[in-house]
Amino acid sequence: MKHEKIKRFASFFSSLMLDDDIMASFSDGGERSEYYFFLANFIKKEYNINVPPIQSGRLGLSKFSLAARAMLSFDPQYYKETFSGSSERHFEKLGIYIKRSGKYGFFLKGGNNGEEHNHNDIGSFIIAKNNKQIFCDLGAAEYTASNFGKDRYKILNNSSRGHSVPLIDNSEQGTGAEFSGELKTGGSVSVDMSKAYPLDITKFERKFLLCDDSVTLSDEFDPSLRVTERFITEIKPDIAEDKITIDSVEVFFEEGWKPVCSVEMIPAHGGKTQRTVYIIDFTSADKSGRFRMEIKL
Repeated sequence: MKHEKIKRFASFFSSLMLDDDIMASFSDGGERSEYYFFLANFIKKEYNINVPPIQSGRLGLSKFSLAARAMLSFDPQYYKETFSGSSERHFEKLGIYIKRSGKYGFFLKGGNNGEEHNHNDIGSFIIAKNNKQIFCDLGAAEYTASNFGKDRYKILNNSSRGHSVPLIDNSEQGTGAEFSGELKTGGSVSVDMSKAYPLDITKFERKFLLCDDSVTLSDEFDPSLRVTERFITEIKPDIAEDKITIDSVEVFFEEGWKPVCSVEMIPAHGGKTQRTVYIIDFTSADKSGRFRMEIKL
């Protein structure tokens, strides 16, 4: 049973944890996805893979067999360990990169826009700190007929306008596998976003420099493009002339770019409550072909 390939499969869920109780909520995921105790306990016993915090788990009470297996396999010793610690994974075939450090969690999405449970999200990223997504991925929308029909990408969660990615010449990203972005690692982490839009774009590269207490985002693109840099959060931002504060995180941006915040209400995945989404858009009259933002953590 203890095959290296099986171990990699088994570790995937834990790899998506950005903080003690925060998941990488890309595509139709959620930031607080649950797992079954019995399965996590088995994985821990077989492979010594970190078990997510106990508050994220569930007994699976919809079936007696699941609840019984959870109680029989439960070992409280597993949950005395802290889930923190540094880790870094690059899933090349999926086009995703995940890093968890002592101070923050980071997620970056490449791949293509024709995947299972697809969202148009090439270049989208998440930064998590103190069990909150500072810059977020909204994850799964309410499951309605529209969500699975021709209007799927009119829904904020699913479209690129609901992700922390630019609008280019007022265009959102395209839908389909042909709209893609190659993710590269090594010194920095980057995504080539030039093929993510239904436009003829010669250059658009998004790069992240990940330091111990900061993340620096740099976009470099063809100066002829009209670019609106967009960032998504569910925490109300405090916007000043030279910086933005989100929770305890300070965000500094280049002179010449002006941020404007708008608010949109969307239904939660279960449809019973509403979520408040803050959309921060940066525009510039300059044609520098560059945007830079430093996120102090």
